[in-house]
Amino acid sequence: MPNKQEVMDSINLDKNYSGTETKNLIHSVKTASEGYSIQAPTYVRVGDVFIAQGGAKRRPYIVISVRKKDGIAITVPLTTTNDELALTPYTSRFLGSGWFTSQLVTVKLSYILENFGGVMENRAVIRQFKKDLKQFYKGLL
Repeated sequence: MPNKQEVMDSINLDKNYSGTETKNLIHSVKTASEGYSIQAPTYVRVGDVFIAQGGAKRRPYIVISVRKKDGIAITVPLTTTNDELALTPYTSRFLGSGWFTSQLVTVKLSYILENFGGVMENRAVIRQFKKDLKQFYKGLL
């Protein structure tokens, strides 16, 4: 894996790089302190977080179910606003504090991989949210 200077030297200033090429260059850099690079995920799991356009602004979404055979995942937007759509509160080391919303959004796995943003490490709150979501929809239907 190249170090930062080697990657910088390989960049052609006359070329326009795509977002994917830029991400690959960034992820290929070996960190000096740890001696390895962080690789983008190659598959989607429950708890993965990605960033997508949600209404008027970009927001994080979390994967709550994966259907590999169909190439899709069921996801839920996260919010910091406790309103009528907020369902279960969460606290995360990486995402801070907020709420899982009651909205379900189906997303292609490829889109999630392209817009990957991190992982919700608090598995207990994901399980609790799934229970709360089932109760919420059971009461509506």
